[in-house]
Amino acid sequence: METTQHRDELKVSVVVATYNSSAFLHRLVDSLLAQTMPADEFEVILVDDGSTDDTGAVVTALAKRHANFVARQIPNSGWSGRPRNVGIGVARGRYVFIADHDDRLEPEALEKLYERAEQNGADVVVGREVGHGFGVPRQLFRRNVDDARLGDDPLLVLLTPHKLFRRSMIEEHGIRFPEGRRRLEDHFFVMQAYFHARRISILADYPCYHWVRRDDGGNATDRWVDPVEYYASLRDVLDIVDRHTEPGSFRDRLYAHWYRSKMLHRLRGRRFVKPRDRDLTLFAEIRRLALERFPPTVDEHLPPRYRILSRAVRAGRTDLVGELGLFEHGLRVDARPLTVEPGRWRMGLALEAALTDASGATVSFLRDGDRLTWDPPAGVRDGLQLRDGDLDMTDAVRSARLAVVLRHRGESVEHEVSVPLGHRPEEGPRVHIAGRVNLSLDLSTMAAGEPLPDGIWDLFVNVHVAGWGVMGRLPGMPLTKKDPDRITEPFVTDRGN
Repeated sequence: METTQHRDELKVSVVVATYNSSAFLHRLVDSLLAQTMPADEFEVILVDDGSTDDTGAVVTALAKRHANFVARQIPNSGWSGRPRNVGIGVARGRYVFIADHDDRLEPEALEKLYERAEQNGADVVVGREVGHGFGVPRQLFRRNVDDARLGDDPLLVLLTPHKLFRRSMIEEHGIRFPEGRRRLEDHFFVMQAYFHARRISILADYPCYHWVRRDDGGNATDRWVDPVEYYASLRDVLDIVDRHTEPGSFRDRLYAHWYRSKMLHRLRGRRFVKPRDRDLTLFAEIRRLALERFPPTVDEHLPPRYRILSRAVRAGRTDLVGELGLFEHGLRVDARPLTVEPGRWRMGLALEAALTDASGATVSFLRDGDRLTWDPPAGVRDGLQLRDGDLDMTDAVRSARLAVVLRHRGESVEHEVSVPLGHRPEEGPRVHIAGRVNLSLDLSTMAAGEPLPDGIWDLFVNVHVAGWGVMGRLPGMPLTKKDPDRITEPFVTDRGN
C-alpha cells in the first residue's frame, strides 16, 4: 500500500472541463473554495474547451486570484474528453477527482474522499452523489463499503466520473477519456479504472457531490442521442469488458447491466404503441446490437419483465414492445399510512400499499400449484409463443419489496428503508401485489449508518417486483411542524434539541 506522499505532490487534483460556463461556474467554484481540505493541499485545474463566451477570461482570472487554481486554454474539441485528459496530464495530486462545470461539492467532500482512500488503500472511491432534476440509484449508497467488487456490489448503476481516482493507477495503465464526439465516455474511463483498481471503496454516509440538471437543459445529459452513434460507443465499452473477462456467467452479469439500462429500458412507455420513424430507428439499433453482442444467456441475469421484453426485441416485434410498454406506463403505487408513531429519533410507521394497473386494479399473478405466473397483455403470450416457464414470477413475487424513501426537500438527498412487501393473503386463483407493512425508521442511523441530517424530509413509497419499480408520494405525509422534543411530520431533525 502506498503511504508516502512526495514533497511536491498535492493530495487531490480536481479536474474540470469548461465550455461557455461563465453563467453558472461560480456554483462549482464557490463549493471548491469552501472545502475543509486546506487550499495548499489540493488544486483545481480548469481546462477551457475553446469557449465562445467569456469563460476563458473567467478561468484565467480565477487562476490569478487563487494560488491553487490552474487555468488551461485549448482549441475547441467539442466534447469533454479532450479537456479532461489535458487536466489529468498536468495534475500533481495523489488522487484525481473529475467534476463537471455545472455541479458542486459538499464542503467536506475532498477531505472525506481522501481519508477513505488512504484508510482503505483504495484506487477508486465512489462518493455519494445527489441528483437534482433526476434520480441517482439509491442502492449504491445504502452503506459504506471498504472493498466493493464488480458483480457483487452495484458499482455499475452509476458510472459517472465524479469519483476519486488514484493518479498513479491512471498513469500506469494509461487510462484516459476517449476524445472527439463519443457517447458513454464516462463509462469508457470508469470501467477501465474499475478493472485495474486493486480496491474500490464506497463512501455512502456523506453526500459528496451534487449532480445538477440546469434549468436551460444545457448539460450533456439532456442532448438528444443519435442511436447509431450511441450504440457504436456502447460497443467500445463492451470491448473493455471483453478484454478483462472470459465468456461465461460473470461477463453475462456485467453485460446484463448495459442491456437492461441502456437498451431495453429505452423501449419503455407508450412510444411503441404508435412508433415514429425515430422510434423505429432506435429499435432497429437496439435489436442489431442485441443480436450481435448479447447472447441469450445474458437474459438469465435480467429481471423477469426485461426477459420478456428481450424476447420481443430479438423477435423484432415492435407491436409487442408497445403492448408491454402500455401496461408498464399505467402502473401506479396506491399507498396510505395507517398509523404513525413519532419519536425523537425513531418513528414507527404502518402502511398499506398495492401495485395497480391503468384500470386501478391491483396487479396480480396466477396460481399454478406452488408456482406463480404472470398473465401478460393481450397478444404478448401468443405473439412470442411464451411458455409458462417464461412467465414464471414465483421468485420475483416472493422477493417483492417496499421501500419508504425520505427525500430532503431542499437538497434532494434520498435515504430509504426497504422491507418485504409480500402479497395479500387471499384465497383463489390469483395473488395480488399488495399488503400491510410495519416499519421502524431509526433516524439516528438512516443516513448509511449516520444520523439523518437536519431539514424537512418528504416521504415516498417505492414498490419493486419482477423488475418493475414504481414510486408514489405517501399521501398525508408530512403532516405537522417540528416539535422541539419530538420528531413529528414533517421530519425536521435538529441534533441541538
